[in-house]
Amino acid sequence: MKAIHTPTGHIVEAIQWKGDNFKEFWDFSNGSMKKLKGNTLGIVIKGSLWPVSIGEYVIRTSDGNTHVHSSRYFEGHYEFYSNTRQIEC
Repeated sequence: MKAIHTPTGHIVEAIQWKGDNFKEFWDFSNGSMKKLKGNTLGIVIKGSLWPVSIGEYVIRTSDGNTHVHSSRYFEGHYEFYSNTRQIEC
């Protein structure tokens, strides 16, 4: 999904780990992840394995950087974004 960083207006790609969306996460990370203990995933960011707990978001910026954010941070700083326009009749 796309989201917009409300303070800056930058658009990012984002995914939330829900515990059952492994395939979506695999596709998002291009396979650069692995299952850790319990319901925690590990995603490779700049050569290091970062844990992602249920409810957390992983974002990818337009310059290719990847970040892990808590749901509280993400929901306070991002809004879901759609580039489709509504046509008024």
